[in-house]
Amino acid sequence: MSISRKEKIEQTIYNDGVAVSNDTLDIDVSYTIRSVDNFNGTTATGVFVREVNGVAYSEPFRFIFKYSGAGNPLEQAEPALQKYFETQDAPASSTSTEASS
Repeated sequence: MSISRKEKIEQTIYNDGVAVSNDTLDIDVSYTIRSVDNFNGTTATGVFVREVNGVAYSEPFRFIFKYSGAGNPLEQAEPALQKYFETQDAPASSTSTEASS
């Protein structure tokens, strides 16, 4: 299993110090768990292989997640990362606070 997602990056191209283009690009990023380290029984660090537009990064992506206490922590790393991404992608809920006198 791997996690695939679209991410936006901003690209600014300068010509003689003047911005001539400011575009937002969609890129495809996938994360595949390779191993788990720093496991202490309650948390672990998932070590992921990351590909951007099909090109693998040489540096692994690391993500600390909470271990449930049951099962294989390696199998829990990708779902934990997916859940994290979903919370980051969700629109922020707006709350209003009224001051009382």
